[in-house]
Amino acid sequence: DAAQQIYATGGRPNTSVVSTLDSSVVTPKGTVQVTPELNVKLASGARNVWAIGDIIEWPEQKMVFKASTGHAPLVAGNIIASISGGKLKPYQGKPEAILVTLGPKGGRVNVPFLGGIVMGDWVSSKAKSADLFVSHTRKTLRYGPENTGSAVSTVLLGAALLAVPVAYALYFNGLLSV
Repeated sequence: DAAQQIYATGGRPNTSVVSTLDSSVVTPKGTVQVTPELNVKLASGARNVWAIGDIIEWPEQKMVFKASTGHAPLVAGNIIASISGGKLKPYQGKPEAILVTLGPKGGRVNVPFLGGIVMGDWVSSKAKSADLFVSHTRKTLRYGPENTGSAVSTVLLGAALLAVPVAYALYFNGLLSV
């Protein structure tokens, strides 16, 4: 039982600006058709319009993480390459994973690309819950000092993230039993 429930599904991307350029690029789902380089597929053939984030028609979960660490850097590089006559790079996608915070010291991480392993409070709090990626965002935007946390926590988190896939591989190859 919950005291309150928030229905937070079914959001529709805002593609109004793109549709003024060419309404045919907006799909029935409301997303924008893009090339692998994240150019908008305009009927005119113009290649100087780009799209990132939730508005793109791409076979992946819509997450800020993917837009900020995958789409944006790729498009920035492709714009520079386009201006300077360089080669455009295609978007390769980012791994699917879900990290849900449950307060500053809790949460769960589901890693489908590692067979659906679910990690608990310690890993999720070190990865996200402690500061909700604020220090990572500040570093990415080059805005002020980064909150680096303790070196011991960083080493332990790295060891935990490395140990899980190794243990998983050993278990499924019959070299580890539980």
